[in-house]
Amino acid sequence: MVSSWEDMRQNQGGLAKDPLLWISLLALPVFLVHIGTPALSDAEAMYAQIAREMRETGDWITPHLNGNRHFDKPPLMFWLVAVAQTILGSSEASARFWSVFAAWGTIPLVGLIGRSLYGFRTGWIAALVFATCLGPFIFGSMLMPDSVLIFWITLSMLAYIKGFALEKNNLWLWVMFASIGLSTLTKGILGLVLSSAVIGIHVLLSGRLKEFIGWPFWVGGLVFSAVSVPWHFAAARANSDFLEYYFIREHIHRFTGQRYPSDEHVPLILFLTLTFFWTFPWLCMVPQALWKAFQGIRSSIFKNSHDLLPLVWIAFFLLLFSASKSRLEYYALPAIPAFGLLLGKFWSDAITRVHEGESVKSLTAPLTLMAPLMTLVAFLAFIVLGPAKEVVLEMLDRAWPTGGIDGAQWQRDILDQIRMPATLTFAAVAIFCGVALAAVKKQRPTTALLLLAAMMVPFFMLTQWGFRAVEPYQSAKAVAIMAAERTSPEDVIVFQEPHEYMWVGGMAYYAERPIYILKDPQFNNIPARRREPPERFLSKEDFLHLWNSSRKVVVVGNEMQALLSQLARVAPARIVGGNGPWIVVENH
Repeated sequence: MVSSWEDMRQNQGGLAKDPLLWISLLALPVFLVHIGTPALSDAEAMYAQIAREMRETGDWITPHLNGNRHFDKPPLMFWLVAVAQTILGSSEASARFWSVFAAWGTIPLVGLIGRSLYGFRTGWIAALVFATCLGPFIFGSMLMPDSVLIFWITLSMLAYIKGFALEKNNLWLWVMFASIGLSTLTKGILGLVLSSAVIGIHVLLSGRLKEFIGWPFWVGGLVFSAVSVPWHFAAARANSDFLEYYFIREHIHRFTGQRYPSDEHVPLILFLTLTFFWTFPWLCMVPQALWKAFQGIRSSIFKNSHDLLPLVWIAFFLLLFSASKSRLEYYALPAIPAFGLLLGKFWSDAITRVHEGESVKSLTAPLTLMAPLMTLVAFLAFIVLGPAKEVVLEMLDRAWPTGGIDGAQWQRDILDQIRMPATLTFAAVAIFCGVALAAVKKQRPTTALLLLAAMMVPFFMLTQWGFRAVEPYQSAKAVAIMAAERTSPEDVIVFQEPHEYMWVGGMAYYAERPIYILKDPQFNNIPARRREPPERFLSKEDFLHLWNSSRKVVVVGNEMQALLSQLARVAPARIVGGNGPWIVVENH
């Protein structure tokens, strides 16, 4: 809804003068510039490998990872990657294409929602805030389904506003149902719940349930079913154990923490802290933006308040994942568009007050806090990543026991490597915040807004540098290629069984051949379907027999001291190389 004469005048400026268009265009190269680096992490490579196996086998219904049926996720992400691989070839860039494109594509969607709810200016500011938030950029740069999920959720909210909440347009309403269906194909039941629950709660709170459930609603249900049901039906028909595997183990047991082996999870306080941290550099303004939204609801008719939808959006995501026993640090990222909307309104209101000759104390307070806070962070980075790193690693290990932070040498090496870049970057951020504060005191909030947004471009570049710095410890590319170059197709590459089977993705993708798995006895109680096909999973006895045979065997793993001593007693074992925590050993 256009909220002022100024907004109407700006809205009539034409597409070429639309800030939302220019924000989207300027953001595109920032998101694309490093799409091909670093190498795919083992988690990313899982999606790329499943997509490759779909193309090679022609089975687009049952996802396979290294020959093992993999129903941890629905197939949409695999399908998208497979299409990109077909057109662009198998590469890091083609693998990440749709994730990056979805992260970038969410920017104009946030702007259009902001424009519909609050006006033209708030729309482009909300888009700018979202485009420069740290979280969407970090995780949008990876091959993960989450940025695609965020795109569908945001599109469903835009379609809900255009189709029902503020306007009446059945076509948009059906786009909403299609988006919910695509969310379901991206994240399963969770995708369905995340998209539909916020809309359903808003319909109930706004007192329009009867109006919502008309004939367009039922047609929309058919659209949703047409999008999401066929694959679920086909997968259940092709796999007799699909329903129990997919619905019970991968949804209910995962959410309640009953899966075996146990899922990695982030402690609640760390999860909430990181959720707000993903809004950097705007996080100091988040409390005020939320408070003003609550005040806006209190001072208006509750059910008609435009602040209601973003608040429901944020509250539902935080409450849902706070209750989950398998939450990860990025699970609340789909709430960042809603934070962007409220922060956009917060900045737009400040600009309006300046135009009306009023002060902008609401901006002065957070920026006054931000500048010294970033100075302190720079100092702490210098200390924490240097002299105090041992203490920090120990504290993280205690607070997050499933995070894999155990003080290994490679973890200390990473902290050493990022110490000075991180210190200098946060010092530069402190300077930018100080300049932005000076601009606000001179009644130039727009200048302050643009300064904070602009400083994130080099910050994003530093983030990409950080990705490349940790590549040896996150990606099996180097050791997988090393193993593949030392073996022929008839030889055997063996990988130690990981806690999560998905971690075999990096080896399989970069070695470009099936990988044998050396069983870990602690996982002997897992469901048999995790160890499919069974002939590719080797007990220690089978492995030692193979090692002593005439076939060439290359094994890749870490913490192999005990295994190496056993191998040496059976047949010569030679370390041929390594990278990060991984080493490569061969028998011939």
